[in-house]
Amino acid sequence: MSIHYSIPLPLNSLLSLSRSVSYNHLRVVLAGALLEEAEHLLDRGIHPTKIADGYDLACKASLETLDRLADQFPVEDRDRLIETAQTSLGSKM
Repeated sequence: MSIHYSIPLPLNSLLSLSRSVSYNHLRVVLAGALLEEAEHLLDRGIHPTKIADGYDLACKASLETLDRLADQFPVEDRDRLIETAQTSLGSKM
């Protein structure tokens, strides 16, 4: 699979990519997209601190959204824990 890392990917592309590659690969793609966008912002004269602050705010908002959407279940639910572990580890084996 050949991917050009220097272009920002839309969210639906990142989601479909996340289903076909490792999470490490996805992190590299996302980091490349963020750096590419930061370069455009720098070219427009936006101060690096403002860019970093914006990324921090976006990260916090993303984590809040993920926490809100996360599937929560009691640790005592052994079957659900096993199912989750198998899903998580399925791509590692």
